[in-house]
Amino acid sequence: MAIPYRYIHFFGKLEPALNYAALSLNNQGRGNNMAKMYFGHPINTYNTPLESELIAKISETFPGWYVVNPNQEHHQKGYQSWKAKYGNGMDYYYKEVLPWCNAGIFLPFRDGNWGAGIFGEAEFLDQRGGLIYQISYDMKISRIGDLNRIKVLSIEKTRLRIRTTSDEVAPY
Repeated sequence: MAIPYRYIHFFGKLEPALNYAALSLNNQGRGNNMAKMYFGHPINTYNTPLESELIAKISETFPGWYVVNPNQEHHQKGYQSWKAKYGNGMDYYYKEVLPWCNAGIFLPFRDGNWGAGIFGEAEFLDQRGGLIYQISYDMKISRIGDLNRIKVLSIEKTRLRIRTTSDEVAPY
């Protein structure tokens, strides 16, 4: 079932994305007992029907898990704030989001290569004992047992996949 992209999965219910920040408990659900699955995916899939379908598939496959989607306004603000304050926005995820997650599910590019950013997030979770999964654009989910077998793009090559030469978001 495809879910309109303006809705997100929140604790077993579909809620309008605009209400997400108000529903968020204690900054990314900290302190509750629900297991959290981080959904790392290229930014050129943000706010697309594909993103919504992937979230629906993840929620269906992992019932009872809270899906942490970085494509939320409070995460984008956190990224920008960390970038301005410390020079590296990705540290926001490593310091404020990922430590609270028990697992991660990651979307590679269509050719199977992983972007540098999502691979770094997967490595972080893996090093902390988190379970790592991959979801493909055609909704296939598989457990990743060895990150060394993943084909990872450099930061420059990742950027070429997600941004045009005029720095606009490129199609997935």
